[in-house]
Amino acid sequence: MNQSLTNLNILYCNEGSSNKVWGWFQHGNHYWAFWGGVGKAFGFKRHGIWHLELSKLARAKQLKGYNYITSQEFDLLDPQWQERFWERFTFALLSAGTV
Repeated sequence: MNQSLTNLNILYCNEGSSNKVWGWFQHGNHYWAFWGGVGKAFGFKRHGIWHLELSKLARAKQLKGYNYITSQEFDLLDPQWQERFWERFTFALLSAGTV
């Protein structure tokens, strides 16, 4: 994972027909959320400079069956996730006008 990201948090849900991730991280001075199905494209949303909202969202996800996993555990579930992550995140940065 790129050094410009910090505080990477990944939550994974594999209950019923769900096989997806949701997470958040810091890039520069901004926090971002991301989500997507395992093996699928990611979506991104910039949340500003405070992570409190994202912490609350993460707790809500845990109540819905999501569990924290490491990036190494995610590598085992989806070996290509980092490549897709960076492709879509670069596009999100360009769309947000932060690059």
